[in-house]
Amino acid sequence: YRLYTKTIPMVKTFKYLGIPFNQFGIDSDLLINQRITKATGSMALLRQLGIQQYGVGLWPVLRAYRTFVRPGMDYGIAISTLSQVQIDKLDKAQKGCIKMTLNRNAKTPFSTIVPMVMANIPSMKIRTGTLQFKFVTRLQNLPVSTLVKSIKLSFLWSKNPDEHWKKLSTRNQFYQRYNKLKKSSKPPNDLISATIQQKRDEEFKLLKDKFKTISCMRDIRVVEPIMYLELPSKDRHRMIKWRMHWLPSYPIKTCRCGEINATREHYKICPRLQPLLLKLLDHYGTIPDLKHPVQPLDYILNNLPRNEVVLGNKRWIKAWPALIRVLREINFLSHA
Repeated sequence: YRLYTKTIPMVKTFKYLGIPFNQFGIDSDLLINQRITKATGSMALLRQLGIQQYGVGLWPVLRAYRTFVRPGMDYGIAISTLSQVQIDKLDKAQKGCIKMTLNRNAKTPFSTIVPMVMANIPSMKIRTGTLQFKFVTRLQNLPVSTLVKSIKLSFLWSKNPDEHWKKLSTRNQFYQRYNKLKKSSKPPNDLISATIQQKRDEEFKLLKDKFKTISCMRDIRVVEPIMYLELPSKDRHRMIKWRMHWLPSYPIKTCRCGEINATREHYKICPRLQPLLLKLLDHYGTIPDLKHPVQPLDYILNNLPRNEVVLGNKRWIKAWPALIRVLREINFLSHA
């Protein structure tokens, strides 16, 4: 083949608008590998520049990941049909990026589920389904003069639609929930938003049932207030480590009171912590009976207000400093 007297080269793959294609369509394997390389490279660069939890704080760096890094991993996913293996690769890459926000190597073996929940970051399975669902539903509202709408009306909207299109639409769990809500007796005003919220809430509930660390956190899916409330950086790190069950640190050490292998549960009854803990409970108020493994500090953190204005009210103006002092003391006692 020739174009303007020049021979068109024969290649196995080519890029169009940054998306690799082969003779079958979008080369999803190559797309995933390219997106992962770009995202992890960008996150590694940010880490080298000091954009990690000990440099700027965990919340700013997680926001930087969501704003600058994850979009690079998202590109092209909305129109691609991915296998479970490919989604797992994306999930692994995202976990590697989260580890770098904690100033750890991407290959270091530890769970990233707590910082993801604290920052309200979904898994890449949910993220992929969301992007594909948004693409399919918004395509329906485009004017017929657009190219993609013309393609849909000409080739996709038939009794035997293309397999690729069926995976993006009718087999998408988000799209199935969307149609169910749409046909309900009282459909939500914003169907797209309601669908996404329901699916994300379902994932959050599964995480709470599966992980001990998440079961100790709030029952609603929100950005954790300890990430952004005004607080000295060292005290913020202690609160985050308590949430991640890294305080007391591993391997479990002997408490300064003499308790061998003092776990989180020990500090509820530690004699050296009792004066500060009782003072905190006096300022905060009554705490109900808690199911294992939730601790009194978890309960108080779960009820922490989500804005600084409320921290100035009668209860929190004393309870907030008392909570900080308790965590400082736990940090001291657990490092004998």
